[in-house]
Amino acid sequence: MIIQGKDIKEKNILLKTKYCIIGSGAGGAVVAERLSKSGNDVILIEEGSHYPPGVLKHETETIAMAHIYRDAVMQATDNNSITLFQGRAIGGSTFVNHALCFHMPSAVFDDWSHSNVVKNFDFKNLQDHYLKIEQFLKPKSTPPQYQNSASRLFYNTFKNNNLKVSLTQRNTNSCVGCGSCFRSCDIGAKNSTDMTFIPAAIKNGAQVFSNFKADKIIFKGNKAIGVEGIILSEFYKAKGSFKIEAENIIISAGALHSPWLLHRSGIKNKNIGQHLKIHPIVPMQARFKKNMDSFNGVPQSVVSQHYTDYRNKKAKGFIFYCDFSGYMGTSSHIPGIGIEFAQRLSQLRKMGQTQIMLLDSTTGTVNCKKDKPVISYDLNEMDKMTFAHAAKIMGKLYFDSGAEAIYLGNKEFNSAGDLDAINAIDFNPFSIHIYAAHFQSTCRMGTDSEQAVTDNSGKVFGTENVYVADASILPDSVGINPMLTTMAFSSIVADEILKVR
Repeated sequence: MIIQGKDIKEKNILLKTKYCIIGSGAGGAVVAERLSKSGNDVILIEEGSHYPPGVLKHETETIAMAHIYRDAVMQATDNNSITLFQGRAIGGSTFVNHALCFHMPSAVFDDWSHSNVVKNFDFKNLQDHYLKIEQFLKPKSTPPQYQNSASRLFYNTFKNNNLKVSLTQRNTNSCVGCGSCFRSCDIGAKNSTDMTFIPAAIKNGAQVFSNFKADKIIFKGNKAIGVEGIILSEFYKAKGSFKIEAENIIISAGALHSPWLLHRSGIKNKNIGQHLKIHPIVPMQARFKKNMDSFNGVPQSVVSQHYTDYRNKKAKGFIFYCDFSGYMGTSSHIPGIGIEFAQRLSQLRKMGQTQIMLLDSTTGTVNCKKDKPVISYDLNEMDKMTFAHAAKIMGKLYFDSGAEAIYLGNKEFNSAGDLDAINAIDFNPFSIHIYAAHFQSTCRMGTDSEQAVTDNSGKVFGTENVYVADASILPDSVGINPMLTTMAFSSIVADEILKVR
């Protein structure tokens, strides 16, 4: 059973455990299952609420997403030019993502290994941990009948142009292609951590609390002795406080909030909050003569990594996903205002959409000195040029597929020749909608505190018993959707904790 903070009557709560884990997403849930399986006392806390399958089914997209995304889907960079999507619920971002499961490219791991960033495990060890994770997630390709017509068109167009394209592997169970992935899963068919690792941890004896926001780790010297925080109401108002006395602390709050919590707790390390990678995304839409009904079926069931170069240290390229972001998300990308916008929106059934995901060379930061993380990230000129290059390629492929018009930012293109006008300026702040959901590397692991925040076991330098297990420990951009890799690295951290604790 998940104990919901919003239902707790006491104003002050004191708990004791061997392991306190902060965060229930791809990192924390895996660690909770592993540590509890070994017979240890485990408490896992999550700031967000618990939403069983179907609870949000009858809400509008706007309301449902406001419940389960941080800042009601309005979290953004410091200048508000890039929207940052992050789940806030039991299950973390696994609860709201599109369920894509990728192993990290071996070339990226080889680079980390050859640079001596990763030293005490190799790619084969990592593959073993992937297999452990996949026993829970059971990733599989989406059956053809659950792919929308735009996805099938996308797939055939790439094949016809001799470009690499494949079906994605998704952690689903009995998926029926309802397309509700971005707002959790209305029928509980997604094997997110709230459906897999967390129930397993509870069965092992772990205690799980929702609506518990960690505010500070308490230290005695270099040793953490507990966590203090706030109990939240259903609408995230403070209604009480808690203290958890723990022998070990594992922070899995994500790459935007884990560094903030470390800094707030008095950890001194110049790398905290630095080296941020986000895989920025730009949506590109096409209007066809016939109805595509892209909202029927699984989003992101088809992917092309044809334009990636993982051995290029400066520019690793970009990835195309056939996507559809629901009515709310998709309509927000359609250009125009007033009658012009209404006319385009009336043709929503004829539209397909592609995500261009950049493997960024830009690096951002998380300022941890405020009451909440402040994220700075400004695309460099090379990344803007790469986006422009990718948009021209995708636009021409769309026209080859029979598109009547292409939408990019606030512009409409009516022929392949028109696409030549796309340039880097089109990707300046507020010229186009840019968003991201893959936050990484702000507490990166390494060999010493001059270059990193944690060692290869995930233990924070300068502490005896504080660990980080989430995407923030990835040494650099993993170059693909990071959920599965975050889980595998967190499994490695769990192994390392068990060796010494």
